[in-house]
Amino acid sequence: RPQRSMKHIPPTTSPLVEEDEFFGPEKEEITKKLLLPESGAPASGWAHVISVWGPWGLGKIRLLKKLYNDFEIRRQFQCFAWVYMPADFETRNIMQTIVVQLVPSMRKRVTKMSFLELAEELISLQLENKCLIVLSDVRDLKNWRMLSVAFPTADKTRTRILLTTREREFAERIGGDVLGISPLDDKQSWKLFERIIDISFNQHAKKTLKEIVTGRCKGSPLAIAILAGYLNNTDTSNSSNSEIDSLKSHLQDEQPDITHAVQKIVSISYAHLPDKLKECLLYLAHLPSEGELHLDDLYVRWIYEDTISKAEQNPMEVAEHYLEELALRNLVQMLEQEQDGPSIGTFLSCKLHPLVREFFTKIGDADKVNTKEFMSVTVPRLPLNSRAYQLIDHPNLRSLTFAGTFEPPPEILTSKQLLVDFTEFYLLRVLEFYGIDFRGWDLPRGIGQLIELRYLSFQRCYLEKLPSSIGELILLETLDLRVEPNCIMAIPNVLWKMTKLERLYFPARFQCADSNNNKKNNRLSLKNLGELQVLVNFDAQVCHVRHLQAMTKLEEMSAVVVESHIDLDAILDYTRSSLVRRLSLDVRNFNCYSENTRTVLAKLFGCEALVSLHLEGYIKKLPTDVALSYKLVEIVLSGSELESDPMPIFGQIANLRSLVLCKDAYVGTGMKCGRTSFGELRSLKLRSLRNLETWDVEEGAMPQLMILSIEKCARLEMLPAGLEYVARLRELKIVSMPPRFEERLQGEEGEDVRKVKQLPRIIICSSV
Repeated sequence: RPQRSMKHIPPTTSPLVEEDEFFGPEKEEITKKLLLPESGAPASGWAHVISVWGPWGLGKIRLLKKLYNDFEIRRQFQCFAWVYMPADFETRNIMQTIVVQLVPSMRKRVTKMSFLELAEELISLQLENKCLIVLSDVRDLKNWRMLSVAFPTADKTRTRILLTTREREFAERIGGDVLGISPLDDKQSWKLFERIIDISFNQHAKKTLKEIVTGRCKGSPLAIAILAGYLNNTDTSNSSNSEIDSLKSHLQDEQPDITHAVQKIVSISYAHLPDKLKECLLYLAHLPSEGELHLDDLYVRWIYEDTISKAEQNPMEVAEHYLEELALRNLVQMLEQEQDGPSIGTFLSCKLHPLVREFFTKIGDADKVNTKEFMSVTVPRLPLNSRAYQLIDHPNLRSLTFAGTFEPPPEILTSKQLLVDFTEFYLLRVLEFYGIDFRGWDLPRGIGQLIELRYLSFQRCYLEKLPSSIGELILLETLDLRVEPNCIMAIPNVLWKMTKLERLYFPARFQCADSNNNKKNNRLSLKNLGELQVLVNFDAQVCHVRHLQAMTKLEEMSAVVVESHIDLDAILDYTRSSLVRRLSLDVRNFNCYSENTRTVLAKLFGCEALVSLHLEGYIKKLPTDVALSYKLVEIVLSGSELESDPMPIFGQIANLRSLVLCKDAYVGTGMKCGRTSFGELRSLKLRSLRNLETWDVEEGAMPQLMILSIEKCARLEMLPAGLEYVARLRELKIVSMPPRFEERLQGEEGEDVRKVKQLPRIIICSSV
């Protein structure tokens, strides 16, 4: 999916500061408790649960992430999971998440497992493997006890469970080792402030600020970061001492605890925001609190809620600018993409810290911005029954989100119909269902009558059939159907009625279902969607390719093409003659055995709008008479059977960030990365290249590489020596490689150890 990323946000707005000097003595204490005995059963008195307690804003999560990613700690374990624990979580869903993180290949299987089956599977995994499991923000003892049945007793497992909670008493009731997080001392507090602040002050102002930082921030990294963000974005660099003194007077009252200290500083920063930024923050505080929000999703919702006017010349750019302003003030946390792929190391999502969210939630109902009342309601993890309806019963409701997967209550399973009726919500403009399992029961009544609806989303839901009444939403501008990847959605042939659609996100897997005769082999008509700007997961087997010609405003598109070089050719021709500037293609079973297919292949690699290419099939050689798109950021080749080394060609693509070669994508024996090649590459995967024997990396190649994965390359003799010069490399993953290859990476005497000694994380998964 094409997405915007924040390019101008400094690193200090992501995790605050990661240096050891900003952590207390508890870091070393937890490290000692995490390190496992070299062999045999756990030592006497060993506890496999470590509870870390402390109020919000002290950096518990920051500390645990530091430990979770520590090389010396990770090398002790085989499987890893990090799970956020909402206050009212469903135990079965948490178990599913843990299993999938420990063993990603089980993603499809866990959806069919019962509670008992999941518990048994989790116990089995922990008995067979050394697991590190982090449970973030555990709050409910009853929920914890239900979940703990899936964790073996300490004498039977070498798993470590790290959990965070806010209350010491709660941590002690859980049992195991209990450790509290210490606030920063005065020296650490001032040093952190100096690290984040971008402006200088005279001696008087500096002295006053030091009193504020050490006396009013209560050792909270969050409070210090928000204070520095406020000062960095307020005109104080040339101000008089009186303005700094005024800030001190506003913070004069001693706050009883860290929570109040943080929220007092947040209130000062908020008070100095322009009204539009206040409005954006209040809206963000009403969105689902768990997890993160993709930037494009947030921008679109701001626009549809009239928080940002569509009359702006470019409302999406205005939205990006507003979020950047909030991030620079450290009121919003920007989250980097950490998984390997083309977006690694860039900001694609954001969230509010719980303490910041709590503050804005409290004032959201009372604070009217531009006399417009916020009517955004989130119903977290509640069944859509009469109880939920009572919570959202408001005639002026404009935005509504239902979040969280759950099992339907008995009355709904019996009636097959949800008790929420949307026919009364005439003003609703934004409706989101997130992560809800709709199997066995219907959507709420009246969705087709929401005539003012602009945004409708079913992200991460399990919804097998979309109702035909969806076609009545003629003012809808965004339709997001990206349900769970393993869910095949039947879509009625009514989308062509939604002539105002600007953004259409299809599921990963879908089919056309005629609502009258239930024919599933029809193709979806998109003939009237001339306003579309973004089209994601377009499937040439399910939709009419010829209808693309009517989409004269389309700018971003991702498509799936299976076998047909004719459909692929038509999409490329349309792209070349349209406004499309970002094209992502997933081309499957495409084999170049004829002149026609080779002609289409040349057009494919020469497509100027192409940003991402997944290509499966035999092509033998890359086109040499075309210039590859400089926009390409991701290439995945599978089964290509290239006879010549592709690295000299791919290495010259200026913006390539992710490269995957798998299943004999290259069948030669040698591969070389030249000294100036792959200047922007972040992630490289080599898998099942059965003939590869040697790989040479010259000094200066891949200077930005962060993740390298080598899997099932049975003849590869060793790691290239040039890896020791790749300074940013942070993870090496070796999977199912020959014993002689693994031995070169083990112990102090391993011949390849020096090549990767700078790496914080090395993962070796043997085939045995």
